[in-house]
Amino acid sequence: MSLSSISAIAKKDFFTSLGVWMALEMICFAVLPLVGLTRPESKLQGWFYASFPMGIGGALLIGFSSWFIASSIRQSKGFFRAVRVLLGELLSLLGVAAIAYPIFVGSMELFKTLFTKL
Repeated sequence: MSLSSISAIAKKDFFTSLGVWMALEMICFAVLPLVGLTRPESKLQGWFYASFPMGIGGALLIGFSSWFIASSIRQSKGFFRAVRVLLGELLSLLGVAAIAYPIFVGSMELFKTLFTKL
């Protein structure tokens, strides 16, 4: 695997995760309040502003971790390869958690709205 293909993989993963994060933003912070499943007067605006650095940072982490894993497989051998791949997977998991932040907030607000109506 050449260095340019590793960079292309990292770029593709970055833009894919950024697109997923933007779709989650729209669903959780625009569609759910519009449909009435969450209350617009809730703390969504503060969560919305906190979601921006987390989503962009998560996309960067996913892009970096895919580049890190691919370059580790290409360059390292044996035990060090396994450790570097594991580190890359942990960074990727952290990036996925940051991208999924709108889902956590949206589901929390959705369940809060549902349980207050009961």
